[in-house]
Amino acid sequence: LVAVFLSTSDELLPVFVSKGVGAALVFKIALVKFAGAIAAGFAVDAAVKLSGRRRRAVSVGELCEHSHCGCVSRKGIFIPALVHTLEIFVFIALVSAAVEVVMHFWGEEAMDSLCLNKPVAGEFIAGALGLVPNCAVSVAGAELYCKGAMSFGALMASAFTGSGLGLLVLFRTNRNLKENVFILAVVYFAGVSLGLLSRFAA
Repeated sequence: LVAVFLSTSDELLPVFVSKGVGAALVFKIALVKFAGAIAAGFAVDAAVKLSGRRRRAVSVGELCEHSHCGCVSRKGIFIPALVHTLEIFVFIALVSAAVEVVMHFWGEEAMDSLCLNKPVAGEFIAGALGLVPNCAVSVAGAELYCKGAMSFGALMASAFTGSGLGLLVLFRTNRNLKENVFILAVVYFAGVSLGLLSRFAA
């Protein structure tokens, strides 16, 4: 799961392609994300096995019970699947709308003042920005990198933690808040660490 979150990209690569930055940079970003995500996934698996912690078995009935969709009593999958899909859609739409309003008033100019081209601090700040579930952050990051206001390490930290709507869906469907926060923290610190290492690939 962590590997999927770290390897996911929003609008970053398409924006770079549209700006004509060159195939070399796009390929390098994709390769770094791919390799970093796989390495982090193996590291997380190894850490979990060493800790002796087992994944809690989750029943689909838990999600159904919370949604009151009556999956157990109904015959067929169409109506229950539609109920769950609509719930997640509404949840994502509301959160995305709120983020869009904040980004509209905050915008790229404010991101430009966050010292995203400074070593270490830039990666930590950019990693936090990447957690925002909105493609506007990826677009602004690409713009700032092209202007020289964002280092490659900070760009990659933001790209690693920018898992699209994946974390939103996780928090919406998994009722174990402690587990969700733990996964969020792992994604953030792994993204920042990989962003710092990406400086050597710049």
